Amino acid sequence: MIGALLLLLQVNAADPAVVQRARPDAQSISFRAIAVPETLTVGQQAVYQVGVFVPDEVRQRLRRNPEFVPPELRAMLAYDLPRGGYQLLKGRTIGQTTYEIHVFQRAIFPVTAGRHVITPAELTYSLPLGSSFFSREEMHTLHSEPVTVVAIDPPLAGRPPGWRGAVGRFGVSMRVDTRTPRANDVVIVTARVEGAGNINLLPRPALRVPWGTVTSSSERVVIDTAASEVRGAKEFDYLLTPAESGQLVVPPLRYDFYDVQLRQYGTVESSPETLTVTSGVPPGAAGTLVGRTLPPVRTVWRGERDGWWVRRPAFLLGLLLVPLPALITLVVSARRQRRPLVRTGLQLPEGHAPAGDVRRAFRAAIEERLGLRTAVMADADAVARLLRQHGVTAATAAETARRLADLDRAAFGGDPAAGANDRGLRELFDAIEREARPRARTPRATTTVALALAVGIAGATAVRALAPDTASDAFARGVAAWQALRVELAVQSFARAAELAPRSSDAWANFGEASWAARDTAGAAVGWQRALRLDPLASDVRDRLALLGVTNDGWIAWVPPVDVDHAALVVGLAWCVGWGLLFATRARPDGPWRGAALVVLLVAGGAAVVAVEGTRRAEAQQLVVVRGGESLRALPALGAESSAPVAGGEVAQLVERGDVWSRVTLDLGRTGWVTSERLRPLTAH
Repeated sequence: MIGALLLLLQVNAADPAVVQRARPDAQSISFRAIAVPETLTVGQQAVYQVGVFVPDEVRQRLRRNPEFVPPELRAMLAYDLPRGGYQLLKGRTIGQTTYEIHVFQRAIFPVTAGRHVITPAELTYSLPLGSSFFSREEMHTLHSEPVTVVAIDPPLAGRPPGWRGAVGRFGVSMRVDTRTPRANDVVIVTARVEGAGNINLLPRPALRVPWGTVTSSSERVVIDTAASEVRGAKEFDYLLTPAESGQLVVPPLRYDFYDVQLRQYGTVESSPETLTVTSGVPPGAAGTLVGRTLPPVRTVWRGERDGWWVRRPAFLLGLLLVPLPALITLVVSARRQRRPLVRTGLQLPEGHAPAGDVRRAFRAAIEERLGLRTAVMADADAVARLLRQHGVTAATAAETARRLADLDRAAFGGDPAAGANDRGLRELFDAIEREARPRARTPRATTTVALALAVGIAGATAVRALAPDTASDAFARGVAAWQALRVELAVQSFARAAELAPRSSDAWANFGEASWAARDTAGAAVGWQRALRLDPLASDVRDRLALLGVTNDGWIAWVPPVDVDHAALVVGLAWCVGWGLLFATRARPDGPWRGAALVVLLVAGGAAVVAVEGTRRAEAQQLVVVRGGESLRALPALGAESSAPVAGGEVAQLVERGDVWSRVTLDLGRTGWVTSERLRPLTAH
């Protein structure tokens, strides 16, 4: 016990806690980590410290600086301390050994209650195996011990009703941009909360006035890490629209917080502000822009897009049914070709039958084989033409016409010899059987299914058309408000229309335009991006997106100018034509139709790839719009290094989403962490 006290007396009392508590190894580098305090309240600051203890003897052998990899902090926010949290202590004697101590510190704030384990940090260094300058080096890797932090919720006893999670010590103030507004003009009220604590996650104070409307607006954060205690200020803007005139008082802001030092709740209030409101703008015209012209918006409501064809079961079922006739015919033809030829089509009378009976049997066999009616086989020449049209060679067709003419003379002219030679008739019919194309049969079941699907789709469309469309009313209100220069009301109306009809490109395009006029860059990006993904051929929306000044032609944000339904239509037509050409090859397998069919089916496959990719981009799964004012972080902590800048309105791919931090990927190869509250989803509903 006395020896331990003597060891503690050999270090400076002002040294970090990790130095005061450590018991380093005198023969090699030691790596220690602690958190102070280890038990704290949710939102209270703790300091995570890592110490690297290098004995002087070992330090003289080091040829390069060790590499330090900090741990990944989860369910916590981190802030850098002064000078990056790094501190170098030289000539510190612990026991009988003198060390050079490197200390890395970071302020951490647990955001949820529970037991949180900070994973070990990693240190890599190398030492030469001998005293020679050219001796090989041996690599060493050290890991600090895992650090456990226990966070508990503030007590329920004495908790004010208005407390929303602020922990620390704070003050609140309020200011207005003008004290002499006109009625129904917008006044910007700014609340400033400053003090010590987790500044970035401070909740917004409540502002309510009985004589006007209040809308929450932007936020700004300023962090002061010059001291070991994280301090700073967070400002909240409100859009206050007075509906009355006269001397009106903005009530003081009340802000409740939990003081961890006093272990009790505290409350601070700002000073009230008095406004002298004069009449001027007609009542009900809140948000009107006087003396300003606005660009035109879409005034015609075209309704909501029903959805993309490539996602409709009827369209996919229709594509599956198209190949059935060709496949069935090809299978039947293959079976016929594999079967030996059986002379069952021509049934001639036995013995010396009259010429009329032979004529009728021969003509009936030809009619049945070709699927014809007696009326179209009026004379021999007509029969020859029909045989040629069904693929029979010219010689066989001419011989058939000659034999039919002979049978006609025998039956009607009294010349029995003309109808003789039954064997010749059988051989002639066998030639027709071989050369004629297989008889096409229309599958009645396929036709019935197609008609039923068409009737069902038409019925669903009619029912949808008769349903009440309240989104069109909200759209009309937005257009009227826009034409009256009432921007805020237009934003609300177009947002309502987009909520009721999430597949309406008109509602989203106008919402983006109104948000842009209201200086909401992220809202404008969301509206225009959704409108363009619903209608990729809308050149007006594509031109408006260029106003954002962000990357919109990268693989993540790019919307190809191809309508998904048009691509699906090409798929359907090419698919039907391709299988139709394959169906045509049943008579002439060696003809040119097979190659043309394969080419057309390849076109259908390419169009299908375009349609599927276009649908994926239109649905915008896992895509978000990032608000400006924050850079990507290498780690999910405010104190982490900035990896890349992010402009307001950029589209990002969501890789991992958390309650506080989210990992995103943007075009130009940028990947990092941003706070989740700065992300707006782009998913199409």
